[in-house]
Amino acid sequence: MVDNNYYTNRIAQHNLNLAVRLAKIVKKHAPKKLKELGVHKHEIQHLEHISQSIYLPYNSKLQINAQDDSFFNKPRWPFDTTPKENYPLLLHYHPLTIYRHQVAKQADTILAEFLFPQDTDKEQLKREYDYYEDITTHDSSLSRSVFSMVAARLKNSKQAYDYFMTTARMDLVDLQGNTEDGLHLSNLGGSWLALTAGFAGMTLEEGNLHLVNNLPKEWQGLSYRMLLQQNLLEIKITKDNIDVEILEGPAMDVMINGNWQRISPDRKSEVVYN
Repeated sequence: MVDNNYYTNRIAQHNLNLAVRLAKIVKKHAPKKLKELGVHKHEIQHLEHISQSIYLPYNSKLQINAQDDSFFNKPRWPFDTTPKENYPLLLHYHPLTIYRHQVAKQADTILAEFLFPQDTDKEQLKREYDYYEDITTHDSSLSRSVFSMVAARLKNSKQAYDYFMTTARMDLVDLQGNTEDGLHLSNLGGSWLALTAGFAGMTLEEGNLHLVNNLPKEWQGLSYRMLLQQNLLEIKITKDNIDVEILEGPAMDVMINGNWQRISPDRKSEVVYN
């Protein structure tokens, strides 16, 4: 229905980059294995060229990434005149009618920005968040958790909290009107991500754990456990502090609120300077 969906193209680019990166690692450390797999030098170069040539639509006037090639050439969906009972839109309007408008049933470009935070600075991310939030219906149960995480990254505590609460309560209050058909399991995963990647600001960069305190003002604290490589960690966040405890495993470096810290099993820590 559309050409050059931003999310689709960005994911394809990521997968190609990952394949090239892994091929180069194998070539360096086990060149015979690469030959056994039938991977040739020109093939790696070709994949790299394709990755670099992938088109990612961008609107220079709005200074945001475009959901697809033609998205901004379409009129906005008439939200003001659409009755509340006509949502989800796909159950009441023909897809060809919907696809002729600027409207999204769930996080699309915003999901790509969440997955690849290095792609955009905070100013562009805010422009995209504001624009796409205004035209997203959240007809999909997968949507609100993503908007919660991006809102937390933007330090928009109220929206992050509100989106999280609707995510966490979805099946408790039958928000989608179809809980009788089964739990929204992916949404449950989104709830956990909103807590950890949103309010705890958790990301993994080159295998290293990064944490940022985005705790909403409605809460006194948040804690969770996770297994990362050889380490079983317990992470506790309060309004003024992030504490990382190693329950099992060796010492490790963690980026906390922009500062490297050495975390030891005895709970002693020291700032690591590069």
